[in-house]
Amino acid sequence: MAEALVKKKLMLEGLDCANCAMKIEKGVGNIEGVNSCSVNFATKTMILETAQNKEN
Repeated sequence: MAEALVKKKLMLEGLDCANCAMKIEKGVGNIEGVNSCSVNFATKTMILETAQNKEN
């Protein structure tokens, strides 16, 4: 059975440069349970996709 995925869009306050966005994307993407992470510096948003669990 395939696990259910949860997709969240988060606003990132204080994001000052594209390099910071890249570091956040890479760091969050390496966290266990995170299927994908995409940070957009221009819109200061992060799209996060994780496996659904009881805490979501």
